[in-house]
Amino acid sequence: MTISKKIISLMALVLFIHGCAGNMVRQQDLDSWVGVSVEELDTHSFFLTLPVSKTTTESGIEVRVYSNKQNLSSCFDTGNFNGKKYSKNASFTSFQNCSSEIRGCDNIFYIKDGIVKEYKPVGTPKGICMTDESLQPERKGF
Repeated sequence: MTISKKIISLMALVLFIHGCAGNMVRQQDLDSWVGVSVEELDTHSFFLTLPVSKTTTESGIEVRVYSNKQNLSSCFDTGNFNGKKYSKNASFTSFQNCSSEIRGCDNIFYIKDGIVKEYKPVGTPKGICMTDESLQPERKGF
């Protein structure tokens, strides 16, 4: 491999790593929710936009799952034309191959006595969870 190809490969690797570095779950974003009133969660501008499911355990812990997912699907067609051009006996055979998967992140909050005890984002297979300061509690002056 020539020196210029090595340099280009190294630069591409550095850019790739740098680009992926921002796509992660940051512990400070998770920790920012511990001890926060559930009212902050109820009025958060991002979590308000997501569907939520709520359950309560026997010991009184409320579990909220804010789902941020989407269904991705794609189809590919292949076909064969058998017969002479403009022939009455020509036939066309087509095959379609489709796949579908759900990708995204479930934002799980554990709540006890109206206070957030833990925030845990969990990605579906091939799903990416990422956090930044926009997912921290918003300090509002109500």
